[in-house]
Amino acid sequence: MEEKVWPNDELIAWIKGNADFIVSGDAKYLGIDAYQPSVLDGMLEAKKKSIPVENILTLKPVYLKDLL
Repeated sequence: MEEKVWPNDELIAWIKGNADFIVSGDAKYLGIDAYQPSVLDGMLEAKKKSIPVENILTLKPVYLKDLL
C-alpha cells in the first residue's frame, strides 16, 4: 500500500472493510479498540526482520510533510 495521510472517516471505513487488518497503538480518537503490543516484543520482532545497512548515507527518510 502506498504511504499517505488519510482523513479519519476514510481510514475508519477502510479498516472496517478489511477485517484482517490489525490496528495497534493509541486509536481511541478513531473510536477503535486497538491491539496494545509489547514494546519489547516489537523490538525483538523488528530486529529479526532488519537488514543491516552498509552505508547510512544511502538511507532515505520519509517525512509526513512530503505526503500532504
